[in-house]
Amino acid sequence: MGNPIIAGNWKMNGTITESLRLVSDMKDELHRIPRVTKILFPPSVALSSIANLVYASSIELGAQNMHYEVSGAFTGEISAAMVKENCSWVLLGHSERRGLFHESDEDINRKLSAAYANRINPILCVGESLEQRESGQTQEVLRQQLAKATSDLPSINNLTVAYEPVWAIGTGKAATLNVVEETLADLRAFMETEWGDDGRGVPIMYGGSVNEANATAFGQSPYIAGLLVGGASLDAAAFISLTRQFAETKTQAE
Repeated sequence: MGNPIIAGNWKMNGTITESLRLVSDMKDELHRIPRVTKILFPPSVALSSIANLVYASSIELGAQNMHYEVSGAFTGEISAAMVKENCSWVLLGHSERRGLFHESDEDINRKLSAAYANRINPILCVGESLEQRESGQTQEVLRQQLAKATSDLPSINNLTVAYEPVWAIGTGKAATLNVVEETLADLRAFMETEWGDDGRGVPIMYGGSVNEANATAFGQSPYIAGLLVGGASLDAAAFISLTRQFAETKTQAE
């Protein structure tokens, strides 16, 4: 299934100058952590500058979002071709895009298709609200998000899925390991039913208030192939520490 993955989603934080300073503070230490795929998702305005800074290092870059059209009158958007100039990854379907910007599963499906057409590795985010979990709808919601987003794709090669419960994002309240493992086990079963052997090879990450205090515990789980980190990725020392913890824990488990 490949190396474990640590991805830092900076969201709308940091000017170009601040972003470059943050990368400078973490670049060398991150580069030296072996056997883990390290991806940064800075604001799009900083991608070109950061690409130059991490060139020839083991740090990879991703865009936080992109449009599905090739070009056109879409003010404020970026296309897959624009993303590809600096990035090998793109984050799609994040709950903030779904909730704040009203992106539908159909929109996300089109974006996934554009990512595949341009050979950009997509991380597809799925997650349920607290109300949906408490009413027992978690499995239904996640399966629907996954099925609709991947409908009619040519393949699921290079797809990565990130489970991000909406109620744990930015709240400081990470889901318990038991809850995450139970949810990921169901997602894996659904993937195997839908895609057979191919479904066994899709990495599933966890995101939602990930930090130094819980990175090792999540790393010990055989269900969790990676971590999608929010606020802690804006602190160089914290991000380096949790990346090292997760990588070492996964190595020891091999």
